[in-house]
Amino acid sequence: MPRIAIAAPSPFCARLGADIAEQGGSAVDILVGVSLAATVSEPGVCCPGAGGFLTIGGPGVNPVTIDGYLAVPGLGHPDSASRTSHRVTMEYGAGTITEVGAGSVAVPGSIAAFHSAWSRWGRMPWEDLLIHVADAVDSGFPMSSAADRYLAAGGDLIYTRDQRVADVLFPGGVQLRTGESVVIPGLGASLRQIGVEGPATLYGGELGRMVVDGLASDGGIMTLRDLADYQAQDRPSLTGRFLGWEFATNPPPAIGGVTLTAILEHIEGSPLDPNSWVRAQELVFGLRRRLLDNSADRVDGAARLLAASRSASTVATAVASDDGWVAAATMSAGYGSGVSPGETGMWMNNSLGELELNRRSQDEWTAGERLPSNMAPTVLRSGNGRRVAISSPGADRITSAIAITIALLVAGDGDLVLAVEHPRVHLQFDESGSMVAVEHGLEVETDLEVRHHEPHDMYFGGVVAAAIDPVEAHADSRRAGGVLIIEV
Repeated sequence: MPRIAIAAPSPFCARLGADIAEQGGSAVDILVGVSLAATVSEPGVCCPGAGGFLTIGGPGVNPVTIDGYLAVPGLGHPDSASRTSHRVTMEYGAGTITEVGAGSVAVPGSIAAFHSAWSRWGRMPWEDLLIHVADAVDSGFPMSSAADRYLAAGGDLIYTRDQRVADVLFPGGVQLRTGESVVIPGLGASLRQIGVEGPATLYGGELGRMVVDGLASDGGIMTLRDLADYQAQDRPSLTGRFLGWEFATNPPPAIGGVTLTAILEHIEGSPLDPNSWVRAQELVFGLRRRLLDNSADRVDGAARLLAASRSASTVATAVASDDGWVAAATMSAGYGSGVSPGETGMWMNNSLGELELNRRSQDEWTAGERLPSNMAPTVLRSGNGRRVAISSPGADRITSAIAITIALLVAGDGDLVLAVEHPRVHLQFDESGSMVAVEHGLEVETDLEVRHHEPHDMYFGGVVAAAIDPVEAHADSRRAGGVLIIEV
């Protein structure tokens, strides 16, 4: 009987994963169920109208990444320039400027990606899987500490514009706090509809029409054709080696896996030195801004970034089973649009408004193209058979969080918990220049401006990792996740 390790964004999600395992679900069923639960039960951090990536490997299955990321809307729209959004400034991190509202919503791909993975490697009936999640959220889920902290850092600027959303998160004008029950009207019914009718009800069907109509009434430009034409895409994972370990991560056109690969290459000589981490980030992030962030051809830009580097609101889940499966997923809805279209309960992303990722101007976007993503769900394998699935939320901090964790795990003493919990650094670029964010417990030598953070600051991501040989898992205390080891 296999032993399964689950690392999830919250205890609620981890317990749901254990329930799926006990009902005979495969490792991929668990990944799908937990990731779906995470998108709907971390309000502000993520939402049902999300997008993301799953990286999966198993017996006879070379690592593959399923691209279910968000796409530019507007196919068949008579005036895509008419989208309406609102710019807000939150206290999150060092201050975050983003655009919200219906006009900031991109085409969601998470449900399509989940179904793509399930259709090949799932055992549990799709309807049962979706109903299981629907029943759990209908009963109410506890507000997570990560969602609480995010909402307290400016969530009222986003999540009080739509009264249906405000009534859930700010009843009577007061924010729900950690542990209080959250119930989102209409969400359970929408998930059951997707379970019974399949994803087609969202991607061009009745549910999709309700979402589109709800967004259009508030300045959104997503069309039913956007949803009907959307497809999750398989991409052979980007592979590499780091100190004798093989890894597989998110390939182009996403930028996260390429960035992670380049950082690992540049810290391999001094993998435990924080100054090495800073130097690598300064080089690689600089190349990313020059070659990728404004590039219309991100596949070509990714190749040029790797060549050049060699010359000188997100949720994450990881599952590992000792029958050989390792799988990681990362899902994002940006900072959230604050919009619940119609009575669907399908709260939507604001990924068109993620200004730190979308550096190209709006008139350069092409409807249907994938937006840039820094996500990098990754699986690793050592020469002695140890396998690890690792992922993290954290917007532009994702790759630095994962790279530092991998370096500490592989080059250190192999302790998964210590690798995840170790203090981190992140090189942050803005229009005025660059600075180094340093978590308490680290000292770095740099000529750049340094900003010090408190210990275990959620700004630095929330790594989740699950492993076999031995079977273990850990969820970053920066986001108070949930971990379970079960035998079925």
